[in-house]
Amino acid sequence: YNSVVERWRDIVQGIYICNYDLKNSASGVSKKISSQLQVFRNAGIDMLVLDHNCLKGKIQYGFLHNLLIALKGCSSMDTLELLKIAEHKIRSDRFDFIYFRKGLFDAEQIDVIKRIKKIDSQIKIIIEIATYPYDKELKWYRWPWIRNDKLARRQIKGCVDRIVTYSRDKEIFHVPTISISNGIVYNSVPLKNVREHIGINLIAVALFAEWHGYDRVIEGMYQDIEIVRNNSIHLHLVGSGKVLGKYKKMVEKYGLSEFVHFYGKKDGTELDDIYDTADIGL
Repeated sequence: YNSVVERWRDIVQGIYICNYDLKNSASGVSKKISSQLQVFRNAGIDMLVLDHNCLKGKIQYGFLHNLLIALKGCSSMDTLELLKIAEHKIRSDRFDFIYFRKGLFDAEQIDVIKRIKKIDSQIKIIIEIATYPYDKELKWYRWPWIRNDKLARRQIKGCVDRIVTYSRDKEIFHVPTISISNGIVYNSVPLKNVREHIGINLIAVALFAEWHGYDRVIEGMYQDIEIVRNNSIHLHLVGSGKVLGKYKKMVEKYGLSEFVHFYGKKDGTELDDIYDTADIGL
């Protein structure tokens, strides 16, 4: 960052690339990214955002088409398109760095990054990996994407300057890391209005995925059902996700419907109201 400031003392400009719809206020990931962008701006950095909305008008393909292009070596046409937009911007304007929220890599993405480096050898390429390591989190039928990613990783040393991680790794894929926590604008988080209630309320708010492990909480509640009943322990699950079907089957099987509650997506005051009755966040 210091070297960037020395180069351009007037204003630091960056491009933020992510394949999410940042206008979707109900998305937890979009909220995190929007807060992160605000932190950049609070630091005096001017950010150009390239998100899913930049792809409006582009054809959105289904799983089978995406599988076919993955077999050919391209993990994400959308991500590739966003990188190409960034390449075009850099040809006509000056930017100090690109902050790229990584999905799964492929050789075509790396080729665009290398071209960007040729356009401006001083530009910094920073890639955020939301979860590391991540290979075992991917389902077996995603093997073409995993193959592409593993092949592309071998090429990033020399064209990627830093990898941002939430882990404590000092180096990932032979690239030095920057360890961070989620960017949060504290002023945007409302203070909790404590509501009197009986018992203990646990809350989990997420786009639920297998690796979150909330099935363990449900399993634990079943195993210690007397403790749950005697202390009126309730689990409140707020959000969507494919794994919710599994959670609901577990709750029905274990007879926990009285103690486990599903809300679907909630935002704004509706979400605040649920938080106000919560004692422990998972």
